[in-house]
Amino acid sequence: MGTFLLQASGCMILFYGIYFLFLRKLTFFEFNRWFLLGSLMMSLLIPLIAPYFIVEKPPLLMYNLADFQVTGQFKKEETGLTFLEILMSILKVTYFLGVGVAFLRFCKGIYKIYGLYITGEKVNLNGLHFVYSDQVHLPFSFLKTIYLSRNLPLSAEINQVILHERVHISRLHTLDVVLTELIHTAFWFNPIIIFYKRALKASHEFIADAVVTTATDKQTYLQTLLNQSVAGLQIELTNQFFNSQIKKD
Repeated sequence: MGTFLLQASGCMILFYGIYFLFLRKLTFFEFNRWFLLGSLMMSLLIPLIAPYFIVEKPPLLMYNLADFQVTGQFKKEETGLTFLEILMSILKVTYFLGVGVAFLRFCKGIYKIYGLYITGEKVNLNGLHFVYSDQVHLPFSFLKTIYLSRNLPLSAEINQVILHERVHISRLHTLDVVLTELIHTAFWFNPIIIFYKRALKASHEFIADAVVTTATDKQTYLQTLLNQSVAGLQIELTNQFFNSQIKKD
C-alpha cells in the first residue's frame, strides 16, 4: 500500500508540473478541467497497471541444497521487532489517523450543507431547486441545488448569480469537487492535492464567468462580485459565487 501511495503521489506531482508549466495560463478552461481530472485518475491507475508491463528477468540458476553438505551449528536468531518494523508501524498508524481526520473534515462540510438544506426554505422555480436560509453565507451550488441567504441582499444581481450557479450545476462541477476531496482524504500527506483542488476550482469559475459575461455586461458583473465581498459562511465542497475568477483580471 505504501508503494502505491508513493508512486501515485509521484505521478500527481509530475502531471501537475505539466499543467503548471504549459496549461495554467491558457484560456482552454474546459480542457484544463478535464486534464486535471484525468491526470488525477491516471495517477491512481498507473501504479496499478505498471507491474503488468515489467519485462521479465531471465531465470536464475537453481541449485538443490541437498547436494551440499552443511556442517557446524547455527545460532538461532532472536525474534522481535526491528527498528524498521517499528518505524513502519508508526507510519501506518499516522497515515490512517490522517485519513480519519481528513474524512471527518469531509463529513463536516457535507453536514453543513445538509443543515442548510434541512432548515432552509425549498423552492422549485423554472426547473431549478433553491434553498433559502436565514444564515449568512455566500451564494453557492451543490449538486442540483442553489443555496441563497435571505440576509445577503442580491435583488439587483440575482439573475447573474443564478446564471453563474446554473453553469456549475449543468457542468456537474460538484462531482469534481467531491472527487478531489475524497482523493485528498487518501493522500492528505501530499500537498500537491491542495494545488489540484485550487486549480480545478479556478477552472470551474473561469467556465462559469465566461458564460455569464457572454450573456451580461462584464463591468456590471464585476461590480456584483465586488459588492458581495463580505465576510460570510465559507463552506467546503461548494462552488461559491464569490469564488469567481473574473475579479482577478
